[in-house]
Amino acid sequence: DERAEVLADQGVTFPFSKGFWLVCLLASAVCPDDLDAMDDSAPFSKMTMDNMLGRVLTEQDYVAYFRAHPQEAVVRARYQEFATAKATGKQIWKRHNLRAVPVRPGAA
Repeated sequence: DERAEVLADQGVTFPFSKGFWLVCLLASAVCPDDLDAMDDSAPFSKMTMDNMLGRVLTEQDYVAYFRAHPQEAVVRARYQEFATAKATGKQIWKRHNLRAVPVRPGAA
């Protein structure tokens, strides 16, 4: 199901709900880099998370999301960029030519 797929890609701390998913489906035509990326391997940048959730995440909230992300080991050295850049996580991911590592189901 979609919930399992998103949480496998974004980590268990991602605030997924059926309502959030439906809103994202409707809005993804306007913001495809943000909302359609829920089932991508790249973590969201803090800027994107703030925009998607409609509030400014605390550093503690974003750190919790980032550290629980299944690809955290791949992006750990780029935390500051993900936390401060005016770019999407997908843009940062591509800029550095990062590659996802396989994640065991349930390991996220």
